[in-house]
Amino acid sequence: MADRPYNVSIMRTPKPFQVSDSEASILNELCRSTTLPHGQVMRAKIILQLNEGMTPTDVTTAQRTSPKTVHRWRSRFVQEGIEGLRERARSGRPTVIEKDVVDRVLFLTTKRIPEEASHWSVELMAKYAEVTPWQVRQIWKAVDLRPHRLKT
Repeated sequence: MADRPYNVSIMRTPKPFQVSDSEASILNELCRSTTLPHGQVMRAKIILQLNEGMTPTDVTTAQRTSPKTVHRWRSRFVQEGIEGLRERARSGRPTVIEKDVVDRVLFLTTKRIPEEASHWSVELMAKYAEVTPWQVRQIWKAVDLRPHRLKT
């Protein structure tokens, strides 16, 4: 073994990869979407570039991602199709906002006006309610409340 020279010219060739015409048209629609999350659009681009004959290394460079990411989405697409490109539920307990915090934020938002402004901002409400801005955003989003759009 030691006396055989290492052959640098041997390169791994990518496995053949084909996407059907109907899947390609769906992936192209995903790429043109302006409302989908960036990650989902990037996954569609990865699959389309692999379908065009680009190597995983070329796709890695073009999408500015890691080889692990390209291989993950390729294998998931092969196993599950387009549905495999969607986000999966993540492990861990979801964050829960206590009921008294929700009540306090909603009360202040609907019944009070801030002294230093004409309407509530996320930061201002977070300061008054003594919670984080993230919590204020989540509460307002859950009840579809937009204080900056209310007419006085």
